[in-house]
Amino acid sequence: MFTDYTKIIIKSGNGGDGAITFRREKYVAAGGPDGGDGGRGGNIYFRVDPNANTLIDFRFTKKFKAQNGENGSGSNRYGKAGEDLYIDVPIGTIIKDVETGKVVADLSKEGQEELVLKGGRGGKGNSHFATATRQVPRFAQAGEEGEEKEVILTQEGYDKIEKELEFLRTEKRTEIAERIKVALGFGDLSENSEYDEAKNAQAENEGKIAELENKIRHAKIIDEKEIDTKTVQIGNTVKLYDVEFEEEVEYTIVGSTEVNLAENKISNESPIGKALLGAKKGSTVEVNAPAGVIKYQILSITK
Repeated sequence: MFTDYTKIIIKSGNGGDGAITFRREKYVAAGGPDGGDGGRGGNIYFRVDPNANTLIDFRFTKKFKAQNGENGSGSNRYGKAGEDLYIDVPIGTIIKDVETGKVVADLSKEGQEELVLKGGRGGKGNSHFATATRQVPRFAQAGEEGEEKEVILTQEGYDKIEKELEFLRTEKRTEIAERIKVALGFGDLSENSEYDEAKNAQAENEGKIAELENKIRHAKIIDEKEIDTKTVQIGNTVKLYDVEFEEEVEYTIVGSTEVNLAENKISNESPIGKALLGAKKGSTVEVNAPAGVIKYQILSITK
C-alpha cells in the first residue's frame, strides 16, 4: 500500500523545574541558596531518510513526544537536557500545521533536517533569586511546557480556560501583590515566611497562566454546529449499556485537556473514547481494559 498522506501529533519535551536547595556554609543565612536550573526539554526534528519511500509506518504510530528535561538539583547542578527526537521521513515530504495549513517544513534535499518544535525552557533554581534583602529565596522557577501541534477543545472548554485565565491575570495577581506588599512591611526578609509564601504563590500563579496560554495558543476549537448525532464524535454525550453488569452509564467525549471524571467527561484518547469515536447508535463496541474486554451497547448519542 502506498501512503502519501497522514496526520500525527507531535510534542516537544517540557523544561525541568529549577531546584530549591541550600548549601551548608558557615556565616551564610540558612546555608545560602544553591538550587540549580532545570534542563531544557527535547526538540523535535524531521529529517530525510534516504531509505524511506512512503509514509506507511505512520499508519501505526500517530503520537511522537520528545524527552522532558530533568529538574535542577543542589550545589547549582543543572538538570540534564531532554533528548531531541528525530522523525525520519522520505525525501519530498512536506510538513503542514493542521490548524493553520501553513507549511512548516519542506524536506526536498538529501541529508536535510528541520527543527519543527522547540523544547520548553528549563526553570531557574533559587540561587538566581538571592538579593541583598532576600538572602533565603524559598522559591524557584518552574520549567516551561513543551510545544504541541494539535490540541482539541470544545467551545465550552475553551471558554472555561479563558475565564480561568482572566481570573488569574486580574484578581489573583492583585491578591498576591497585596500579600507581598503587606509582607514587606514586616521588615527583615531573610526570616520573613509571609514574604516567601507570597512569592511562591506568585511563581505558581505565573506558571499556571503560562500553561493555560499555551493551551489556548495551540487550541483547535470544535464548532458545536458541526457536531451531529449520527456517529459518536468529540462533544457528544453518549448513553451506554454495560452488557456484563446490565447497567446504563453516560459519558461526554472531550479533548484531553477537559477531562473531568466527576462530571463523566472522558478523553477522546482514553480506551472508551477511542472505542466510541465513529460508532453509531445501536452498535456494540468493545473496550480493551486492564481487567479484560468490556462490551457497551450505544443507546443514544446527543449533543
